[in-house]
Amino acid sequence: MHPEHQLKLFCTTCHQMTCGEYSTLLHRDHRCTTREPDGQGNDFTIRKNNHCVEVYAFVDEYVAALKEHRCMLIKQSGNIRQTKMDFVKC
Repeated sequence: MHPEHQLKLFCTTCHQMTCGEYSTLLHRDHRCTTREPDGQGNDFTIRKNNHCVEVYAFVDEYVAALKEHRCMLIKQSGNIRQTKMDFVKC
């Protein structure tokens, strides 16, 4: 949330990297540890971000498919209604 702050802490309760400011606000009663000096925290953040991108892409595709299916169902419903009205007129 703070791009200008380095994420130096890892909240073991939420499994999220956090900066010092948020560790005292949003993670007050949580267990936070310092990031590993070898950069494992950054690796975790990169993997998590990549996974989030994949999830968002999947959700976007799913929503698009649902909208397309909804339009198809509305069209079919209109066709059925019209056929029924034509049948009643005969």
